[in-house]
Amino acid sequence: MDTIKSAQKSLNVAKNVAKNAVISIPTSLPTLGYMSINSNNSSFTIKSAPSRTPSVLTGLSTHSGWLEKKDESGNWNLRFVCAVPHTFLYYFSSDSPSATPCGIIDLECYTNVIRTAPPHTSTSSLSSTSSSEPSVVLQLCGSDRISPNLRSFYFRAPSPPSADLWTDAFLSGRHDSLLESLSAFKDLQGGYSKQLNACNEIAIQAEARGKESRDECYRVRQNAEGNRGEVKKGALEVVKVIGAIGGGGDDKEGGQEGQRDAVKRVMKLSREGDVAGVMEVILERVRGQREELEKSKEVAYELRFEVTEGRAERELEVAEVKKRAEELRRNY
Repeated sequence: MDTIKSAQKSLNVAKNVAKNAVISIPTSLPTLGYMSINSNNSSFTIKSAPSRTPSVLTGLSTHSGWLEKKDESGNWNLRFVCAVPHTFLYYFSSDSPSATPCGIIDLECYTNVIRTAPPHTSTSSLSSTSSSEPSVVLQLCGSDRISPNLRSFYFRAPSPPSADLWTDAFLSGRHDSLLESLSAFKDLQGGYSKQLNACNEIAIQAEARGKESRDECYRVRQNAEGNRGEVKKGALEVVKVIGAIGGGGDDKEGGQEGQRDAVKRVMKLSREGDVAGVMEVILERVRGQREELEKSKEVAYELRFEVTEGRAERELEVAEVKKRAEELRRNY
């Protein structure tokens, strides 16, 4: 909407400049020069303005060609006319490349074209002597309600088909380029809206995927925390088991030192999440305790054997003492 308003504003400024400028141009304009205008107490400078020549304006116009124009004295003069979008009508006395406009008509308020047949006594200089088609007078005028005092301009076309083309150029053809520009702008706007919707959809999908990723990371973190808690709990149980198993070594101090070392290793492995390492420590402590138990059994067996042998010897000694005592009792 801002682009349309800006374009309309620029067109209005250009229209006002052209209205005040073209008639007062003393010589032909350079193709890309500077032009200073002082009219109605207004000063304008047009930079890089295209020259107002028949060849240039023919390229810019929606329709151009020869018509007869009626002047204020009622005389018909041959003019080369160019309908330039979307407001101006230029006319020249010739189509020479160096010709300058005889006049310019602002078509903004000219909304009507009244077509009439000229008097039979009137002949058009554009009509062919062999042509049977009558010429047509085109009265270019404004609305009686909006601009009742607007001056009318009269043009004469050589034939009805030519009059049809010029009527369309005066009323609607000059707006075609603007309508095409507006249509192209609407197409671009529609394409932009589609692209914007597609970008919004992509952003929504990306946000949804991001949320899923964040949720998945949160679940993984929760599971990791849970596993760490389980490992820590298992490590504490292992510590209790190691404490119940006891330490290895030849003396109590050595066993306690081994037990403390085993506990440290278990806690370190539990922090690292090495469950296999924890189990290896437990098995190592069990194997050590089993070896200590086997050694204790051997020592107990040896002690038992020694006790048994000592008991047999004492029994023999007791029997010998009893035997001597019995002999002494018999002798006395």
